[in-house]
Amino acid sequence: MALPQSLAKLISPALNGNIGAWKSIVELISPLALRYAQERLPSHICPEDAIQESLLIVYNNLHKLRNKYVFLPWFKAILHSQCIKLAARHPYEISLDQLDTQGLLPPSKNQNPEDVYWVMELRKTIDFAIKSLPWHLREVAFLFYLQELSIDEIAQLSQLPQGTIKKRLFTAKRLLMGNLTELHDEEVLRVGYMPISDHLLSMCADHLHSGRKPIFDSRRYLSWSSLAKDLQSGVLDAAFIMVPLALYLLQTGTKLIYVMNAHHDGSSLAVSTANKQAQCIGVPSNYSTHRILLNQIAYNYPEFFKLPTVVVNPSSVISSMRTNKIDAFFCGEPWISKCVRQGLARVVTHSHDILPNHMCCILVVRQEYAQHRDQLIVKYIRALRLARDKVYKDLTMGAKIQSHYTNVEIDSALHVLERRTINFDNLTPDQARIEALAKLAQKTNILDSSCALTGFAQPDFFGTAY
Repeated sequence: MALPQSLAKLISPALNGNIGAWKSIVELISPLALRYAQERLPSHICPEDAIQESLLIVYNNLHKLRNKYVFLPWFKAILHSQCIKLAARHPYEISLDQLDTQGLLPPSKNQNPEDVYWVMELRKTIDFAIKSLPWHLREVAFLFYLQELSIDEIAQLSQLPQGTIKKRLFTAKRLLMGNLTELHDEEVLRVGYMPISDHLLSMCADHLHSGRKPIFDSRRYLSWSSLAKDLQSGVLDAAFIMVPLALYLLQTGTKLIYVMNAHHDGSSLAVSTANKQAQCIGVPSNYSTHRILLNQIAYNYPEFFKLPTVVVNPSSVISSMRTNKIDAFFCGEPWISKCVRQGLARVVTHSHDILPNHMCCILVVRQEYAQHRDQLIVKYIRALRLARDKVYKDLTMGAKIQSHYTNVEIDSALHVLERRTINFDNLTPDQARIEALAKLAQKTNILDSSCALTGFAQPDFFGTAY
């Protein structure tokens, strides 16, 4: 297999750590990889899963490549191996031997009975799920999943921007996944997380546990409001979530239990380098730990105490800074570090300097789910603890995984871990500390009343996992 000249020129820069060169390599080989994977995987398995896993393996081992001219055969061998593993992990869930022998499912000329039946069942499930979607999601999902149109074709047909199509498909996919999970009736724990260092263990556990059972279905969200809504409605079984937001859900009737701390510390306050005096400060949610922390710095930093706040999603902080929608921001890393590295902001203080070793995010589980799948929760916590241990042994590995899951540069993610801006030391649930945070949330007017917290902290899950 000859190495195209355009690809050959990119190998050496990529080997030297040039991220732009690596992204160009991915763009060049992705069409080839997609065709290769589609030819080797059954129709019910998404080829992108094998491709993404292969690209991550290649990226993490690129330094081992001694001859750039064997890059394509090397990548092809890795992709072939991942296709085999993926197919082995997703066997058909329904045995049709009896139906076939009874003549109830005659095979077609080109497909075996299992393929025929699987397509029939999958089509029915997708049809039902798509019809259940809100109208604005229904159209794009129908065109993308059933008519197999590209995003560009859908944009032209519907006269909507491609960005809008992508956002609607992202939302529709989460809803459709829930219906498809029910079809298999497997042991699945659906966990929501945000693309922040606070939730690094979720990303690492998802990566390290990939392909094993039970299934830990990690779902990335870009806004806290979307994550909270899906946890409230039961689309999610569990979530990594800020304490004040979890308490708000409790107050409004969502029955949750708190089974693990996600981390300690992990946020920073930064101001724009373009404006001498901040006029508006961004926070990730109206129910955020950061609003509590802002109240705590009134004496040392009075200029931030009375500033108006606006909700900005963590991954939007840089674009919001560039467009001057905000000129200060208090949120989870590594978005602040990335902002600083781009020269857009400077750090005023870290959250661990305000409330040392403070809690921000915790892992909560819907109470109804926990009553029936307690062992699954224990297994997940065990996977998270294993992820924590591996991150502490190899910070670079943790940074690479976070970069893969969030598109943040490895250097920015690694900077946060090396400086110990965040730590994952004591993850045991602590009822007293939650109650103390609840009082601060009420004092700061984040919560309008006291919160009933009896039985909220459930350390037995963590103890059993230990």
